[in-house]
Amino acid sequence: ILLQSRHNQWRQFLPLASSLYRMGLLQPVINAITQVLPHVQAGKNKINKIELNNILGDVYWITGKIQKAICCQKKTLTDAAHYLATRKRQTTESSSSNTCSIDRDNYYLKMLTVDAHLSIGLYSIDLWERAQAAEQFEQVIALATGTAHQAWADKATVGLALACAHRGETDV
Repeated sequence: ILLQSRHNQWRQFLPLASSLYRMGLLQPVINAITQVLPHVQAGKNKINKIELNNILGDVYWITGKIQKAICCQKKTLTDAAHYLATRKRQTTESSSSNTCSIDRDNYYLKMLTVDAHLSIGLYSIDLWERAQAAEQFEQVIALATGTAHQAWADKATVGLALACAHRGETDV
């Protein structure tokens, strides 16, 4: 239920947990996700676990728990990379895979990866770790430019400009 997506008034397709925390229900969302996470099993639900960690990171950031937020997003990155590698091995071993399902999962995992890098960049700005922020924003730009995830690259470009300006760099 926490991951059930719907369009909001701004035509964004967001999971319920994201809509709830945007409405200010921060602690209930933290409680719900931390209670559910240990019970999410591997397999297809692994993507659900990755997405829940991504959302939890955002909520921790909003509540000022930036180190916890970074840990959640790093877990998102690690788990997404592991899942993609495992999935890639499985698809090369089996020729009867459902290509549509694999493409959708790969798209979604890339989006979560890009979003996690962007989030860590934003969190790093808050910690005044400008070099770390710039590195994360550069990752987003490299991964998302010219793809279906271009909107994240655009946001990262603004973040990179801010991080570089604060470091005294004027050429981005």
